[in-house]
Amino acid sequence: TDLVRVCLTGLPRLQIDEPWLIETDPNATALTPFADLRAQGEPVCGRLRAEKLEFLFGELSDEVASAVVLPFGAAGFLGIGSADANRFHPGMGTVFLRQIAELIETALVAAAAR
Repeated sequence: TDLVRVCLTGLPRLQIDEPWLIETDPNATALTPFADLRAQGEPVCGRLRAEKLEFLFGELSDEVASAVVLPFGAAGFLGIGSADANRFHPGMGTVFLRQIAELIETALVAAAAR
């Protein structure tokens, strides 16, 4: 794993300035490329389209040859990028990835409720 980004939507803002954190409105037009991912709620593995890479990794998007995006409900999603084109691929198992996403969502919702 070379790059990690957390995109939070629909939660109270953390108000921290970190390169790994993206906080945005759940209806932001920048999230349009992720509409299918958010609707299906399943991890996506492999090569992502340029607009998704650009949103997640910005100026470093050219360094990402494969990626995984883990949605965690209305709370947002996690993007993990790799320079290795074979690291993440559509045929890989996603059970563990789904479990990670569920844990993240549970933790975020609990933290937001405090």
